Amino acid sequence: MTVTTSIVYNVGSRHERTGETGLAHMLEHMLFKPTSGTGVKWKDLENKGAHLNATTWLDRTLYYFTLPREYLGDMLHVEADRMRNTLFTDKEFAPERTNVLSEYEIQNSTPEEVLAWHIIGAAFENHGYHHDTIGFRHDIENYSVNDLKSFYDRHYWPNNATLIVAGDIPERTLSEVVIGAFKDLPSHEVDTSTTRIEAPQEGVRRATLVRNTPLRAYTITWKAPAFTHPDWAPLMLALNYLSDGETSPLYKALIETHMATDVGAHIYPTHDPYLAYLTIRATEKTRYETIEKTILKVLESETRRQPTEKVLAPHRESALAQEAKERDGSRAVALTLSEYVASGDWKRYVTFENELGAVTGADVLRVMREYLVIDRATIGTIEHKK
Repeated sequence: MTVTTSIVYNVGSRHERTGETGLAHMLEHMLFKPTSGTGVKWKDLENKGAHLNATTWLDRTLYYFTLPREYLGDMLHVEADRMRNTLFTDKEFAPERTNVLSEYEIQNSTPEEVLAWHIIGAAFENHGYHHDTIGFRHDIENYSVNDLKSFYDRHYWPNNATLIVAGDIPERTLSEVVIGAFKDLPSHEVDTSTTRIEAPQEGVRRATLVRNTPLRAYTITWKAPAFTHPDWAPLMLALNYLSDGETSPLYKALIETHMATDVGAHIYPTHDPYLAYLTIRATEKTRYETIEKTILKVLESETRRQPTEKVLAPHRESALAQEAKERDGSRAVALTLSEYVASGDWKRYVTFENELGAVTGADVLRVMREYLVIDRATIGTIEHKK
């Protein structure tokens, strides 16, 4: 019987200050470095067959292990050890800076990735969501090991973390093991609030990437609510309804007319209001202006009438099936629940499926009218470098 532990720190790229973009991600790398603590290390668990990794994103950094449950105490010891005992030296930091810069170059060589950077930079003028988790190259090249240690000391404390354990473990046993691992760690006041509030958007914004690439991409995004907002689920369903499958309005308008080869939409679960995305792969001779006019025409038409339950049903079923898939097995449960924690309300993990099932055609019509408007839009395109 395997168990998965996930420890979620309330720190991501949103919490980085000017000049320190990418520090949350770099710190993730450093927590796989030596510590001053004693006992079992993560390498020992890897040698026992552990599936382990870590990820950093907008609102959080998380670290997880999956192993047979007899190793639960060892997994928690590793997390408690590196939470406060990670060593920061130039010897360990320098190669990781090189590794992160290599990651940056890989992403920078992907036009669609860079277009996404341009879009969030245009969409958010003040909020911490305005830069990608990888950070800006200049910041990565210039912060020091002391900057990293300072960031660690601001954020890596027990009262800024949530521990998730998924698996078949008696509650009393779990409580004893958790207390045994973390009881000696000190608490510390941590301020994870942000005063970097984004002003309301009052008109369309545009971002253009000029690259020597044959790729023709058009992305339109809209300011969207935070994951805990009651409009998040209706907007997710609205995006699926508009773009998913051969019967969807945007498929018919863009792909059946050979203006595009692909249409997709997505919305991310975030702590603060973020973006809803509609991405288009345009065909070679189709002008972006034509794509845009077509999208706006479809939205104008779809916001005149309420979609029926018959039309919405397959999109809701698809979303519910995906949610069920993300809850299948201890690792899936732990990592999915981690995102609910990071978004600000873990209890919605219990209620979200019912919430999604209760979305009506009237809800979908209302959020399309409220959110999918040009004055909330930031539009990005890739132009071929001549």
